[in-house]
Amino acid sequence: LHEGGARIRTLSDAFRNPQPGLSAVLTFDDGYYNNVYALDTLRRWQAPATFFISTDHVEQQKSFWWDVVYRNGFRRGAPASELRRRYAQLKALRTEEIEANVRASFGAKALSPVSDVDRPFSPAELVDFAGAEYVSLGNHTKNHAILPNYDDDAVRLEIDRGQRFLSPMCGGGSLPLAYPNGGFDARVGGIAKKMGIRCGVTATSGVNS
Repeated sequence: LHEGGARIRTLSDAFRNPQPGLSAVLTFDDGYYNNVYALDTLRRWQAPATFFISTDHVEQQKSFWWDVVYRNGFRRGAPASELRRRYAQLKALRTEEIEANVRASFGAKALSPVSDVDRPFSPAELVDFAGAEYVSLGNHTKNHAILPNYDDDAVRLEIDRGQRFLSPMCGGGSLPLAYPNGGFDARVGGIAKKMGIRCGVTATSGVNS
């Protein structure tokens, strides 16, 4: 990005103050503890980044379901095409349903993290991380909910619980929201806007604008 002449900006600055020229915003989703390994690089390049946190994973110290599917598939040599089909099937469900499916498939302890690479932050670690230079936090819902799969009340709950957990670490106020899996439609966006979310981030393969 630096070699290409991009100015790496905070998400809030880029959102509030559009400017000419090439800008970039760095974001990390989910809330993995391994995000701490990015800090040296961010400091080296003086590059701010926003880390979107799924708060139930932090509070409950549970693995992300896709890691569980991957590691169990990898152990038995499942082809990538099979894993992609499984992911697509599960993404049509609510997180609670996905996790029940994963436990039924791989055992009651399937969602227990196995290392620092796959585990989420602990609450205390996240507080420390939130205070690090070049780090901002954002809301990734309470349970990594693919929001179009949820009714209106459940969408509000997912967003609200994420905000309530994270906002005190960030000095209060509304945080930006990254829609898990990029799951966004007009209904979900309307609910988020009514809840005071000023900036929402989705995902599109290729070059994003």
